Amino acid sequence: MTKRGEQYRGFLAIEATAAPAGFARIDDATAFLLGLAGDEREAHQVKIGNDLRGVLRAAQRSAHPDAGGDAATFQRVSLAEAKLREEGLV
Repeated sequence: MTKRGEQYRGFLAIEATAAPAGFARIDDATAFLLGLAGDEREAHQVKIGNDLRGVLRAAQRSAHPDAGGDAATFQRVSLAEAKLREEGLV
């Protein structure tokens, strides 16, 4: 520990990044996942359970950074999954 907090000066140089917002509605989360998965159905046409899990897995595969996707999109997929889990759909 230093008297003037010099150990924290490096943190001032780090640029803050905002986390993407979550999904307020289930239909928004489902529509986002369908778009990534390349599925042509509407959000209200996807059934609960295995159907929705398949769409989620396809979206995860297409957005994963190791498979050519980007981290921000993959984070949005995780937020969509969290919304669906919150509602007990997956």
